[in-house]
Amino acid sequence: MIAMLRIKKGIPLQRNIFIVCEDTNTAPNYLFEAGKDAVSKGCWDFIEIHPSPPSGKVENETPAANPHKTLRKRRQFEGVLAIEIEPEYTEQPVRYVRIAQKAIADGTYDEGWAVYDLDGHTGHERAAELAGENVKIAFSSRSIEM
Repeated sequence: MIAMLRIKKGIPLQRNIFIVCEDTNTAPNYLFEAGKDAVSKGCWDFIEIHPSPPSGKVENETPAANPHKTLRKRRQFEGVLAIEIEPEYTEQPVRYVRIAQKAIADGTYDEGWAVYDLDGHTGHERAAELAGENVKIAFSSRSIEM
């Protein structure tokens, strides 16, 4: 399921946005709720969020690397995110920027965002360089709401 918000059916979309998140719960849920408000006010015509906010579907679980943490769910990308990412772009957070780039490359979206945590990643500088002017980056280190 893809999270999509649309203000009016049958009207050509003028302003649309694509957002890819590292997080599978908090950021997609928060952005979905914020997006509903933005669409209802006419700021955006269409917002697509990947991964979609949780809908109760079961995902594969992988063992946690740290024994003090709980099992972590593995994200499964659908739709536009089923695209193949080149090996040089698989590092986090570079992969999120590359996914957003590929999603907006055909002109379907006016704007692309990559939302990810600052902690634990070594590729921040490379992700920022790759993003350039095409993709914007938002950090969700402490909490996306802040």
